[in-house]
Amino acid sequence: MRICKDCKNEKDLTEFHKQGKWYRWRCKKCHNLKYQPPTGKPNVGRFKKGHISVPGLNVGRIPWNKGKAASEEMKKMLLANVKGRKHSPEEIEKRRQSLIKIWENKAGRKRHSSILRRFSREIRERDNFTCKECLATDKKLHVHHIVPWDNEKDLRFDESNAITLCISCHMKLHSAERLATGWTPWPKGKKMSKEHRKKMSESHKGQKAWNKGKRMNVTVV
Repeated sequence: MRICKDCKNEKDLTEFHKQGKWYRWRCKKCHNLKYQPPTGKPNVGRFKKGHISVPGLNVGRIPWNKGKAASEEMKKMLLANVKGRKHSPEEIEKRRQSLIKIWENKAGRKRHSSILRRFSREIRERDNFTCKECLATDKKLHVHHIVPWDNEKDLRFDESNAITLCISCHMKLHSAERLATGWTPWPKGKKMSKEHRKKMSESHKGQKAWNKGKRMNVTVV
């Protein structure tokens, strides 16, 4: 037995609203009154099986032309509107230029495409899966573009513009190119202000390491 939270009546536990596997503190009647209040309108079967909840659609409405064949006059009028209609050369050229622009934009995003993966595999096979800088064969290999990818679109898939490098040599080469252009990391040579230090110390205050005070369990076999 349990007392309902709203009506204060003592009822059997099975008469209470159940959520999951637990019975709540309102009976079914009070729960329905709170979350499903009566509107005074009859139930039109909105949530019944087969209901299509599309706004503005009259369920069961039959179109006026259902099952009716179009008249000969209507057919001639429709054919006259379509027959002989052609796009002007200006419109065709405009559409062609838009398609070329879309294709160029897609071609510029071929970093992770199947074409680039195939090209990369061909270059690595050409170089016998060997880094051209340190002659390593047991490292992860990349394909480096001598002329950068973004500079020349025509040389992106040119075999003479690509060499095989290991991941460490590739990163060193790109970092050297950045430093040659005057690029420097933003925190280099900068000191942290006292306010920022205080803010960081306050944010880390009270945090404990996950392994603080714990002993490592070692099993000797």
